[in-house]
Amino acid sequence: IFNGIDLSVYRYIKSNIKNKLGIEDAFLVLGVASQWDDMKGLSDFGRLAELISDDFKIVLVGLQKHQILSLPKNIIGVLRTDNINDLVELYSAADVTLSLSYAESMGLTIIESMACGTPVIAYNNTAQPELITQETGFIVENGDIKKVAKCILKIKNMNRGHFSQSCRNRVLQLYD
Repeated sequence: IFNGIDLSVYRYIKSNIKNKLGIEDAFLVLGVASQWDDMKGLSDFGRLAELISDDFKIVLVGLQKHQILSLPKNIIGVLRTDNINDLVELYSAADVTLSLSYAESMGLTIIESMACGTPVIAYNNTAQPELITQETGFIVENGDIKKVAKCILKIKNMNRGHFSQSCRNRVLQLYD
């Protein structure tokens, strides 16, 4: 039995969060976790930051202050927030959400992102492959950061809008 989310809350909204973060022209790659460590993919995001150009900005939500201080320059760290509206704004502004977690019981951030029309790239483990289809994103093997980077480029070239309605429809069908 899948978890559900409130789809009247998790939906696409116009957002100026890119302006607030000073990355208005960047391709926004989002990662969200309530607690970050290597099992959630924190070091993999660091490896990804080395592979992508300055046209891309990674935003990680849910970090602690000491983690933010040690991030590479092309990763923007955001402290954990319990404000759902802030999360919805970030999901809506993101061009892609990554779930580089090595184990998830559900992958709630995946369905929250898709509810806002944002495609997802996730690792091929636990529940994550069950959530994503070819129309809503990509599944890659654990730790294959080069493949993650290639999938990010595919989404950039195809445009986020190519996936948006399929993402929202999947969530409406299965996770309301």
